[in-house]
Amino acid sequence: MQIYIKLLANYRSFLPEGTNGNQISIDVPDDIPPEKILEILSIPPIPESVVLINGRTMVHGEPINEGDVLCVFSAMAGG
Repeated sequence: MQIYIKLLANYRSFLPEGTNGNQISIDVPDDIPPEKILEILSIPPIPESVVLINGRTMVHGEPINEGDVLCVFSAMAGG
């Protein structure tokens, strides 16, 4: 199935070389957990990271479906 990966801020460095913008589409096996997708892309599991699926906070083990957008960015501290 095809999904979209959107990487923001410092995570853009994990996009394939030559990527135009901050989003790519990739084919992944059905029933793959989002955590495994991040592992395949060599994105380290940083506790301060925000991971969204279609704009909602990811719940570990949540399934990902055809056409979903997986977005990863760093949490920012405010003051």
